[in-house]
Amino acid sequence: MRETIESIAVAFLLAFLFRAFEAEAFVIPTGSMAPTLYGRHKETICSQCGHLITIGASEELDREGIYLTGRLESSLCPNCRAPNPIKNAPVFKGDRILVNKFPYELKEPRRWDVVVFKYPEEPKTNYIKRLVGLPNETLIIRQVTAK
Repeated sequence: MRETIESIAVAFLLAFLFRAFEAEAFVIPTGSMAPTLYGRHKETICSQCGHLITIGASEELDREGIYLTGRLESSLCPNCRAPNPIKNAPVFKGDRILVNKFPYELKEPRRWDVVVFKYPEEPKTNYIKRLVGLPNETLIIRQVTAK
């Protein structure tokens, strides 16, 4: 019995050390990186054309992502533009990723890498985004309108 308890304690200790120094699991909180990584979202089938509709649902929750503050009522199908009710559609929590904490000690970051960083105004909040700009680059955001 004592050996079992010691083994479990050592396993927990190693898991905590691994999380603290090597890798950590995160849940994607928002749909800003869809369709490659989904945050909290809903899915439904279009009643007109049968297309699978996926819509981000993170705005249904409060800032901490805990309490439901509202419900998305409907969504337009991206295929046929038909409105579809989505209020009672099933909700899927965000995708999970495992993040290596020290990759850039060995190599430089590359464009489109997925990075995790603390939000400066709320240090408890982790942001998970794709790296667009590299060091010493200037980014220009231009509004493009569809014709």
